[in-house]
Amino acid sequence: VARLRRHSLELQQRLVALLAERGIAAQGGTTDRGAFVVVRHCDARAWSDALAARGIVTDARGEWLRLTPDVLTTDAELEAAATALAAIAGA
Repeated sequence: VARLRRHSLELQQRLVALLAERGIAAQGGTTDRGAFVVVRHCDARAWSDALAARGIVTDARGEWLRLTPDVLTTDAELEAAATALAAIAGA
């Protein structure tokens, strides 16, 4: 369990960093948080739907877009998610 949690945190930290590189503020990847990386936006549902149209599974709760890398998520998938969200955010 400890090894899986470390891996999950590493994936979350990588996604937060990739989003930051693209000008998107995200939270997650810290020991006091769960498995989600979250991005705050007034229309998080629209962003989630736009990502789903690109084959990227997310969830929206209120103004929070939730991204959850799992144990099998590759770095290429993290890159693709960050790039897609940046495109959507800039649209």
